[in-house]
Amino acid sequence: MLCKMKRCGKEIPDDAIFCPYCGKAQKKDPKKPASRADGLMERKLTIDGVRISFYGKTEREIQNKILEYRAQKERQKAKAQLFESVADEWSEKHFATLSPTSLRGYKRPLERAIEHFGAEDISQITPRDCQAFVGKLCRQGYARKTISTHVQILKMVFDFAIIYGYMDVNPMAAVKLPKDLPQRVRQPADEATLKIINSSWQEPFGLLPFLCRYTGLRRGEALALQGKHFDFENKLIFVEQTVYWEGNKPRLKAPKTKAGVRPVPLVDVLGEKIRALDLAPEQFLFSGPGGGLLTFSQQQDQWEKYLLSVGLATYDPIRRLCHPNLELHQLRHNYASDLYDLRIGEKEMEEIMGHTDAQFSRSQYVAVRGQALQQAAEQINRLFAAQA
Repeated sequence: MLCKMKRCGKEIPDDAIFCPYCGKAQKKDPKKPASRADGLMERKLTIDGVRISFYGKTEREIQNKILEYRAQKERQKAKAQLFESVADEWSEKHFATLSPTSLRGYKRPLERAIEHFGAEDISQITPRDCQAFVGKLCRQGYARKTISTHVQILKMVFDFAIIYGYMDVNPMAAVKLPKDLPQRVRQPADEATLKIINSSWQEPFGLLPFLCRYTGLRRGEALALQGKHFDFENKLIFVEQTVYWEGNKPRLKAPKTKAGVRPVPLVDVLGEKIRALDLAPEQFLFSGPGGGLLTFSQQQDQWEKYLLSVGLATYDPIRRLCHPNLELHQLRHNYASDLYDLRIGEKEMEEIMGHTDAQFSRSQYVAVRGQALQQAAEQINRLFAAQA
């Protein structure tokens, strides 16, 4: 209902306290603000589920503050409905829970999503829009795993938007990945590379690839090894921690899963070389100038120098870049393939590799060697020949 003001003649809502045109009070507020000891008046309101106090010397001052607060909330809500604003709000809350390693893998996909959807009202984004974004990534040649990361991040952003009332339905729920996406499979190092690793272990930093070759450890696990982790009597290495980097600074943490904490066989060819170093219990196998953990740049620099020195990398003098022909993680694939060829049991293989699922070890890490494949073909041929 509307009420006509006597002073200005304007019609205003019947429940309005003050006229926005002439400023005259229409009627007394039935809930008069409480007076405080300091002379200020106080009114408490619940707005969007939050209890808020407003203070002023007069009722009119308090009412103006309430009106301004509500207007500001409306402006913020309108701005927050943009995909970019919601994505920034989500990342501010979610990224704080991630490890630096995971954070590096999330940032660029989120940036690409913001570049694509940034200025759009998030509530108006449809499954068709999301499928078009996935199609764009496919045409740009990204592998299945990379595109899956984009899809996962978008689903989390939209779920966040639903929880906070910016939209009602997650448009990514109906999005499907094409079946024929390229999938990058990291291959084990070839025999020529393994020979170089075996013969160059005494080179600076050459012990790192040698160790990974015969243990299957991840880079962070290998760089975190100390003297106390080697049991020469029982021929075991105890993996209890891993290195990660915050920027350039090294940090220690437990492996990301319980399966990552595990004993790994210490083979003689490696054990004799480690034992000769006579490490103190707290001494790192790979350390920086002061005996502490290697910074990210130190370990990267030493790794590239090693590769160049043994012919496993090329150097671009114009761009000043090292182009490696070997990734350290490839040696983990070699080790898994060796375990498979030796007919190591699935449970044992799962524990040694630090995986929670033996199927993952087989599908992602085991490569069928050419010789083994040839032997299998011969066995099948003999079987069918006998049956003919």
